[in-house]
Amino acid sequence: MTCDLIESKILQRLNWQLNIGDDIKFASFEDDSEIDLSEALLALPSEDVNKISLLQNIEEARHFALRRAFQRCFLKVVFDFKEPLPKLPLQQQRDTSPICSLAPSASLSFSSSKTMAIAAMSATSKLGIDVEHVRPVLNALALAHRFFDRREALLLENRAALDLDTEFLKRWTIKEACLKAVGQGVIFGPEKFIVDSSYNVEPPHEFGTTENWCLKFPTISGHHVATLAIYRP
Repeated sequence: MTCDLIESKILQRLNWQLNIGDDIKFASFEDDSEIDLSEALLALPSEDVNKISLLQNIEEARHFALRRAFQRCFLKVVFDFKEPLPKLPLQQQRDTSPICSLAPSASLSFSSSKTMAIAAMSATSKLGIDVEHVRPVLNALALAHRFFDRREALLLENRAALDLDTEFLKRWTIKEACLKAVGQGVIFGPEKFIVDSSYNVEPPHEFGTTENWCLKFPTISGHHVATLAIYRP
């Protein structure tokens, strides 16, 4: 197996969404277990390989490697990068936006949950994305009262039990996506971005008004919810 072959394998599994916006590139990738860890590592630089080598769980390591390989394939296509994937200049740190020196002013955002990974890029708008695997959420209402604005928690109280979990996760992806769009992590406070019953965002005053924000909800699978937050200061 070569780097070119693993790149081809990943590109075959990329799902590009073209209806997101003229200036926005968006793609998803779902791990179908057909690419093994040793293959995925061929697409990564040594610093990523070293991080992955410290993971004890092989399946966790494989998912991590594939997510990173997917991100590099996405950017290689977006920026028409001609060199091998490990040479793509991508910087990632926790709770900060990714940076690619091929286009340092571009807004990049990545997210993953279970076997699904998503990526987005814009040259003009600030972006944030988040995806969650739909699943039962233990004490969803209690979590909403803890991490959401009171008005949102009350909205959730009126939800039927069958869709409470999905609604909680959808609102969580909105908040995570908004936080990423302004370069913040969850510690900044998910309750600061208030989402009304029509999924309009009321941001904290330092990040404009509702008119500065647009939310999109890409359909990527029947088992995931995802949000793309677009911030235009």
